[in-house]
Amino acid sequence: MDDNLWLKSEAGCYVTQYDVVEYAGDYTKDLKYCGRASEEENITEEDATTQFKTECQICPELGCDIVAYLPEETDLTLTCWTKEGQVIIDDPYWLKTTNNCYVARKALYSKPDLTYLDNCGPIPFLELLYHTNNTGTEDPDGTVPAPAPAKRDPLPVPVPTDLGVHYLINVTVGEDFANCRTCPKETCRIEKRYPFNKEVWLQCLVNTNGTWWSETTDFCYVKNSDFWESPEGDYYRNPLCSYFEDPDDN
Repeated sequence: MDDNLWLKSEAGCYVTQYDVVEYAGDYTKDLKYCGRASEEENITEEDATTQFKTECQICPELGCDIVAYLPEETDLTLTCWTKEGQVIIDDPYWLKTTNNCYVARKALYSKPDLTYLDNCGPIPFLELLYHTNNTGTEDPDGTVPAPAPAKRDPLPVPVPTDLGVHYLINVTVGEDFANCRTCPKETCRIEKRYPFNKEVWLQCLVNTNGTWWSETTDFCYVKNSDFWESPEGDYYRNPLCSYFEDPDDN
């Protein structure tokens, strides 16, 4: 907000001048300087790569706004960790990236060494609509944000994530077997064959001429009608596979 002044609180942490009630005086005259060490940015970093397609949320909950759709083999730089987000399968850990959004640890090839990363600290409920900095930098969608109002209104109380919202959806085969093909069409080559009642993990959805398919974690496609469950239903909120494609490749 065209203001680089930060204020150190009695708790030993910093808030921006913009985020506190307007002060009639001048902080730079009424408070002492915190010292040169206070201006050093000691940010921890660690490299990682996505194993599966994953959404990068503005907070570590599947109900939060999505900043980016990351395909498999996306290289990331992680900056901190939290286990205060939504549990994904059996893993509560999420990692914040330099895109300023969180990915579930379950989506990564390997578990990062958390001893090299800071804890992210308290996680605020954020929405992209309100999450602009008015510094001329781009929003995730590539647009320059419009100037924010002088003071922002309080955000609404976060709505609890629907219990049906999942990532890496667990379903079971409901036919004698389910063919997993190299592409979402009956004419595509069979890559795998899952037996009856086999547990399968899904990443995303494809609609081919009115027939719904799902891409599994084996990176092949199964018709949704071959499962007991209906992955394309509202219960799951499964993303479309096309969200993770690079538009320049089309």
